[in-house]
Amino acid sequence: MQDPICFKQMLFDLLQVLPVLLLSAIGGGVAYLNSPKKDFSWVFLFISLITAAFVGFIVHCLLQSTSFTPGLQAAIVAVSGYASRDVLVLLKGFLLKQIKKRTM
Repeated sequence: MQDPICFKQMLFDLLQVLPVLLLSAIGGGVAYLNSPKKDFSWVFLFISLITAAFVGFIVHCLLQSTSFTPGLQAAIVAVSGYASRDVLVLLKGFLLKQIKKRTM
């Protein structure tokens, strides 16, 4: 059985990051609704929201080591959710370059 203190800490941590996930997911939803698709799809909207939340969380983690103001960090997270597919490609390229640089 899991320690109740550990569960409480996990719940607290989740509540701390929930605004980040929601903010980036809203950005992803706005991007989906502004896309030139002719047919609305709940499946693609859900995929866009999940992708945006994932990218927003990664960007939020990366921003923790900066001295940006909280307002600027929030704006960056929201825009990263809006441009989540492009940001994910950039992050992937950056990460692969860093891995290659450190292993060679």
